[in-house]
Amino acid sequence: MRFPLLIDEKMNYPSKPKCAWCKQDKVSEPHSMAMLSCGALLMNRKTGNGGSDARLDGFLDLTWHGAHTSEEGQGKHPDIYARVDIASRVRGGQLGVNFCSTKCLRSFLNYAVDVLEKKMKIRRKRS
Repeated sequence: MRFPLLIDEKMNYPSKPKCAWCKQDKVSEPHSMAMLSCGALLMNRKTGNGGSDARLDGFLDLTWHGAHTSEEGQGKHPDIYARVDIASRVRGGQLGVNFCSTKCLRSFLNYAVDVLEKKMKIRRKRS
């Protein structure tokens, strides 16, 4: 699996009604599914209504931000910054990744955290 899964005008992953993790069919309405969603609404504050808008770019990432040792920050893996872009510059500001079960959602999230930890390890070796 390569990140980012979603970019530019692609708002849903996968584009076909299959589980993002195990690739089984029947992941879309009217079937059950687990969803990882992110988004923003461009709001009309007078009416309280909002929606997707081409002026919005959505993103979803996992980030490790280590402590700033130059500023006496404390914590594990200081001065390390690593990020996994799950979605980037998604036009309209809303996105979704669909799974057939919470088991597949959990496996995907574990995988994404593993990718983040690998990036952190690479950064630690470089510094």
